[in-house]
Amino acid sequence: MKTITKKKSNWLYENRLKLVLLLFLVVLPLLLIPAIYASQYIQSKPILFEDKKAEAIELSDLKIFTIEYEITQIKETSSELKNGYYTITYTINKEATVNTFQNIKVAFQLSTRWQEYNSANSVSAVTLGQEKSSSISFNLDMNKSVLPLIKPQGPYLYMMLTYEEMIFDTPTPKTVYVKLPMDFSNTVIIPA
Repeated sequence: MKTITKKKSNWLYENRLKLVLLLFLVVLPLLLIPAIYASQYIQSKPILFEDKKAEAIELSDLKIFTIEYEITQIKETSSELKNGYYTITYTINKEATVNTFQNIKVAFQLSTRWQEYNSANSVSAVTLGQEKSSSISFNLDMNKSVLPLIKPQGPYLYMMLTYEEMIFDTPTPKTVYVKLPMDFSNTVIIPA
């Protein structure tokens, strides 16, 4: 029994350099590389309108309002990462409900995954049924790799909808974050 233990310890001692090289060249990269990619993806989760606890709902889950929108124009970002923007035309209507709403305001945000980038416009008041237009700056090079083989994904469009719902003649403030699907079928793209 002692000879087997001595043989193993002698083998480990004699091959210590090979074991260290194996650890640094094979085992460590196998653990470290996936950890780096996972960390980058987790860190790039969009923070919606600077509210770290905010969670967005899908447009189909919004029950009180209907939102009709279209991305009408995209100005591509210049090589200096300036002057890029998205223009959105939208109309908000109220679904048939008992309660009334007042002080309806919206803001839009573009965010990416794999690279932390958020760009939001200012909050603007909305009149129900009236078409409005809003622009959001977007100055990120989407072709530049974040990590080997990984480029930023997106952008993804979010809307913050704030309003006061009148419940028994008492205004109750509410905020809803909505993830809007992107459709570029009628979008005019302006080169940088």
